[in-house]
Amino acid sequence: MEDEAAGPGHAVIDLGRPVTHAPVLLAFRRLDGEPRDLGPDGWQSGLTWIEGRPVDGGAGSQVRVGPEVVDHIAELVMVEILDDQTGSLGTVSWPALTRSAALPRGVRLSRSTSAPSSTPEPTPDPKPAPTPASPPRLPPVTPPAPPPLPPLPDLSKAPELGMEPQHQAASTAGGRGTGVRRLPAPAWAALLLLALFVLAAILAGSGRHGYELTLAAEPHFRETSRNVFAPAAVDAEIRRAAWVRLFEGWLLRTPPAANLEASVPWLRVRLLAEDSTRRRYVLTLDGTVLPQQPAQTGAITMAAVPGGALATRQVSVARLPPPPTPSADPPSAPAAPPPAPSTSDAGDQCDFLLALEGDPDLPYQPERTFSAAPVAQRMAEGIDACTRARAEARDARDQRRYTFQLGRAYSGRALDRGRGGDNAGAFADMDVARGLWESAARAGSLPAKRQMGILYRGSYNGGGITYVQPNTRRAFDYFFDAANAGYVTAMRDAGAMLLYGADGLAQDIRGGEALLRRAIDAGDADSMSLLGRSLYFGDPPGLAKNTAEGLGLVQQSCVKPNDQTRRFFNQEIQRGRLGAAQRPAGCE
Repeated sequence: MEDEAAGPGHAVIDLGRPVTHAPVLLAFRRLDGEPRDLGPDGWQSGLTWIEGRPVDGGAGSQVRVGPEVVDHIAELVMVEILDDQTGSLGTVSWPALTRSAALPRGVRLSRSTSAPSSTPEPTPDPKPAPTPASPPRLPPVTPPAPPPLPPLPDLSKAPELGMEPQHQAASTAGGRGTGVRRLPAPAWAALLLLALFVLAAILAGSGRHGYELTLAAEPHFRETSRNVFAPAAVDAEIRRAAWVRLFEGWLLRTPPAANLEASVPWLRVRLLAEDSTRRRYVLTLDGTVLPQQPAQTGAITMAAVPGGALATRQVSVARLPPPPTPSADPPSAPAAPPPAPSTSDAGDQCDFLLALEGDPDLPYQPERTFSAAPVAQRMAEGIDACTRARAEARDARDQRRYTFQLGRAYSGRALDRGRGGDNAGAFADMDVARGLWESAARAGSLPAKRQMGILYRGSYNGGGITYVQPNTRRAFDYFFDAANAGYVTAMRDAGAMLLYGADGLAQDIRGGEALLRRAIDAGDADSMSLLGRSLYFGDPPGLAKNTAEGLGLVQQSCVKPNDQTRRFFNQEIQRGRLGAAQRPAGCE
């Protein structure tokens, strides 16, 4: 409601629960447009927390917000309000509020088109109107007789009146005739077109029409390295037949009633987005269940609901030949030993400074100690060490690992330069980092694929610098590709995106939960915390709430807790929903 005390541009929001913490940080997300999130300069992508000021010293449930909120939200917009402690507080239809730039209260614009007089005319004192005398009674008036009707036309002269004699019909009662005028050809054409339009509308509304399946590329996949395929994905789209699209948006308001299905388990068909005009899918391969034979074939089928198959497209996969099987006969010459991981001083220093925990290419976990050296110095040392290690490496796994870690050094220096105001240097370093990560990803580095996903998710943008335009679809493809190859942290990233949905990515709660459970089975504590809190609160809507299982997963994550896990226990204990004994060691 409007804040009468603070004036235009201010409002009071009732949170529906007592304000028990300070500061109160709120976020506002609209549901009917893009970008969705409210920021300091208007609508943007990504949550921004705006401080609300408690009313009456915070004793009640109301908080006050100012022009940074009121001036940007239009009347009747559906807005979801979130609290940084509680999460979603619900959705409201935003009321009509006076903005800070609006006219002062009490001012009204005149409807008159002429300029008002500079001196208002005095208004005479009103006097009581005299009571009128009763009017005299008038004598009754007899209306005049109506004039006689004109004589009817002689039907024998119908041709002269523009009628066709063969269409005249005589009345047996009075001998009078009536004529029917023949419709001109344009009128018949208009009626025919109207009938065709009505028939088309009936067919379109009943679903009796065709569909079109379009693929962005031919679904022929080629394995470039073990379980890495090109193309990584193929976009597909289902639309109604061209003549039906005239009715989309007003008569047809639901997505096309056709689905895309895969005929083999190793081909994944995932719905990306849908509206009243189309359904968009992405086709990917699941390397974990794809047979090892050099050539595989399958199919995707567009099927109407109801109605059955409408169209089928063949899918082929060309795999690399399997590694040779050792012969039972003794070899004629001793086999050369596999190349040993690089143990050069440069390689050790590169691993020490920039190795990522959980990298499957890392032969060992280096022991790290805290360094108080400035970021610029540490990144410069990492660039020098990883550049030399990359040049000296002879094993492909070492080379792609050093390439990935060299990219981390350049990205770290880019962020440091951006914070110092050197935007040109920051852009240059981030471009080098992206090129190194792309090279390592093509060579099969799973952390590099995840890093590309983080980059396209927009996580590196900030401080007024946009290194890359966020691309949710590309980010998810990188995460999903690494997750399919068994990279646990990428399972968590892809699972979270599917669980909650994102711009350009359809929400898939079951698929997201399945990926997070795979990561949990691999021991990922962050996935335990994320899925546990989601089950505990029943968020997002559509996920079955399971308080007991959710709490158990969060408690298990305390073996390696994060800030959100600790905040969860602090919040629930403060609210009295959990006891202190339910907080495991490690989550204090």
